[in-house]
Amino acid sequence: MPFYSYSSLQLAPPAADAWGTVDRMLAAPNTLLKDLLPSNTIGLVVRPIGGAGFEFCGLRHPDSTDSRTGDINGNAHCWCVVKCNSNKEFEFYRGSTAVTIYLEGYITDQDNDVVLFTNATEKTPAPNNAWSDIDLAALCPGAIGIIYEVQGDSGWMWDARNNESTSGRNDVAGEHGWGIMGCDASQIMEYYKGIFGTDPQKLFILGYIKDNGSFKVNWTDITPGAGGVWTDKDLSGETDIYLALVHAESVSGSTQTFGARQKGDTGEPYKTVLTEHSFAIVPVDASGYIQVKVSATTLGVYLIGILKYLAPPPLATPGNVGDPLVKGSFI
Repeated sequence: MPFYSYSSLQLAPPAADAWGTVDRMLAAPNTLLKDLLPSNTIGLVVRPIGGAGFEFCGLRHPDSTDSRTGDINGNAHCWCVVKCNSNKEFEFYRGSTAVTIYLEGYITDQDNDVVLFTNATEKTPAPNNAWSDIDLAALCPGAIGIIYEVQGDSGWMWDARNNESTSGRNDVAGEHGWGIMGCDASQIMEYYKGIFGTDPQKLFILGYIKDNGSFKVNWTDITPGAGGVWTDKDLSGETDIYLALVHAESVSGSTQTFGARQKGDTGEPYKTVLTEHSFAIVPVDASGYIQVKVSATTLGVYLIGILKYLAPPPLATPGNVGDPLVKGSFI
């Protein structure tokens, strides 16, 4: 799978209240992403973090005409996939200077296993307050997983799951979210669209995954047994796992905190759940472990799929920044 994990690096953000280009690290010597990442990089895994309150946030390719800038809640985070150009640039919208963004990984064009769209395609179903089949066979041929974004101004209920699944908590709200979810062999996934007044939670397809991964029809519950501590989770039973795809869902109407990391990592990616849904792409250690932390055990954390090993291309030489601090597993 041409997803590669990278140690969390803060990126230099654009000015607030406008779309702007992100192309370099924040810290000196402000290395350009094109000088840091392989030449065949087609997308990035980034993690925006909200400010003190609700703030506008958006991600897009530099040539995109998309303009989704829905709210993310205070101090919330989510791992997101965004298509980049040949210079490894993308565009970011932040509602204030308090919103920050981090590089967590990158995606290459190896084996053409991942397809990313410059402009998203809306696939919002007609039925309200119900699960609906989303047929993506024409848009995402051969897909095993769907890369998506959700936006709605009301902060009403939504969720996504594999076709035929009984997983998901459709009582969980959220104005803006990103994720990856499995589909069946006919490229059908399910989406729950809540609506408040006339404002639905709209579904947008950002791309898809074709191979070197697997997705669960029904998710595996990996919620820790206690809140407030990093808890080991043994995923070694998942064949060929190198990246865990993790979905967190908080109790509706609550503010809960979630983090996920590779075992052995000393970073603290522990923030508020993004409008009651957060998605994470987490490298496992050599023994197949990750760590999960929640503020309370009422917050559900689920393994929804895995990405498998594919020998990586070489990283670009990162100037004077020294070791690029690639995490232990390439995916």
